[in-house]
Amino acid sequence: MRGWFQTGLAGVMAFAVLSCTRVPDASDAVVLCRVEADRSAPSPSLYAAYGTGGPTQCLSLADLMRLESVTLETDFPQGGALSRWTGPPVSAVLEALNVPANSDLRLTALDGYQVVAPARQLAESDPVLAYQRDGDLLALGDLGPLILVWPRHTDSRLGEMTDDLWPWAIFTLEVLATGDAGEDVAMAHG
Repeated sequence: MRGWFQTGLAGVMAFAVLSCTRVPDASDAVVLCRVEADRSAPSPSLYAAYGTGGPTQCLSLADLMRLESVTLETDFPQGGALSRWTGPPVSAVLEALNVPANSDLRLTALDGYQVVAPARQLAESDPVLAYQRDGDLLALGDLGPLILVWPRHTDSRLGEMTDDLWPWAIFTLEVLATGDAGEDVAMAHG
């Protein structure tokens, strides 16, 4: 266990040092991977360090930019100035990754923070996986490569939504069995 932990931690630290506030380009660099819920075999990788299986499908920033994109104007942090967030709707990302639209999702950030979003809430609000804020690509080591942005300024049901439900630095999207997420978005620290 100690060897796995040290190797996994070394990988996380190296990734953090190499990516500190680096703005991704639209090349083929992978920014989001779909992973399977396979927690049975630990391996010395960033995926295993956060309890997810290895990637089964990945999208580069260029792939995401080729998807339909929308721009939402909303505040982040909550109560702050409005910003324009651009990226594909979650529904378009799910389609690109061949994920059934009725799937609950676990989104994991580079720091291990996780949010579990039920299919019902995703379908009702169709949040955006934003890669831009006010026209600038999100930097790694800041909010990038991706942040989940909910339309809380245009959807009255989300008006009081806290920032806890807005994971940033997202690198995996894990498909869960429908119904595993419960009724509302849940969060966890890795």
